[in-house]
Amino acid sequence: MKIMPSKKIQLVFHRGSKKQALPSTQIIIDTSGLLSWKTNDRAVATFNTAEDITAHEKSLVNVVQNWIAA
Repeated sequence: MKIMPSKKIQLVFHRGSKKQALPSTQIIIDTSGLLSWKTNDRAVATFNTAEDITAHEKSLVNVVQNWIAA
């Protein structure tokens, strides 16, 4: 989780600290639009408020589950 800048809440999705081969495609299919992709194996979900997280709870849970499975 990234808490700076303090006006937003960001969840950073990555594959760990060790360098791995970059996949040729994004590692999950995000139909929710929550993720902003930095590379094919790293993405960020940005929320403006806690209420924003609650409003997207089902989609966020789905993204987390798919990321862990990948």
